[in-house]
Amino acid sequence: MPFSQKGEEGRYVTELEAAKAVRSGNVYFGNRICPFAHMAWWTSKEVGFESMMDYIHVELGDNKPAWYAGINPLGTVPCLYVDGHRICESKIIVEYMNEKMKGTLLPEDPIKRADARFLIAMWGDKVFAKLYTVLRTTDPCDRQCAWEQLLEVLSFFDHAYEESKSKDGPYFMGNDLSMVEIVIMPFIARFATLLPHYHGLNFFKDRHIPTLERAYREVLKRPAFAATKLDAELCIQFYNAYVHGSKAIVKKKDCTCKWRTPGYVLAGAAAGFVACKLFCKRS
Repeated sequence: MPFSQKGEEGRYVTELEAAKAVRSGNVYFGNRICPFAHMAWWTSKEVGFESMMDYIHVELGDNKPAWYAGINPLGTVPCLYVDGHRICESKIIVEYMNEKMKGTLLPEDPIKRADARFLIAMWGDKVFAKLYTVLRTTDPCDRQCAWEQLLEVLSFFDHAYEESKSKDGPYFMGNDLSMVEIVIMPFIARFATLLPHYHGLNFFKDRHIPTLERAYREVLKRPAFAATKLDAELCIQFYNAYVHGSKAIVKKKDCTCKWRTPGYVLAGAAAGFVACKLFCKRS
């Protein structure tokens, strides 16, 4: 069933209107569904940049307008134009907005700033892809393996987060929101909805990651995050293709494990999973 990707934010434009708009001022191209665009849109509200920008909505998926390739050859959102100059990639846009508005999303101390960037890099290198692998994997055995891997890296990340953050509050910089939360929380919010809905998996219940959970619960209270957070129903509708459609990961090689039984598939028994890891012939 068709659904609208756009909320009250932004406006639709034609190819000619888009080409004219980017010649001057701050023009932002985004879509609330995309977690990367969420980073930038959320940041714009937190630092006060939103009032200075013209938000243009870009449909994603099969409905993406052909003219958008001329705006951003990468084809991704977000994209920001500043007086005709194009800025691509979410974290770069977040840093630009923060610096332009003299925001405080990164620490002044070079060591702490390095710590923040390390956590951001770790999230992108170790965690990000595994979230999508669990969601997209159709085979129950493979999904359980991916789930265990995800829980391990979330635990590792949570420990690193706790070790490097200020102890005075829930965020990396204590009571002050940081770029660390800006980068990771749009993903946490989506997968905290998607994984329980589609697969009955919940990383907050299945693994002790208190630092991440505390920060997430506090972020949910922030007006700017609440205003940009993706509606749960829309989130589930859009990501259905990742689970049941063209973006799902279909098993290419049959598992020869004798533990692949109807009982295991339905129950996801821990003993069966361990046995599967031991006996299954995996490439």
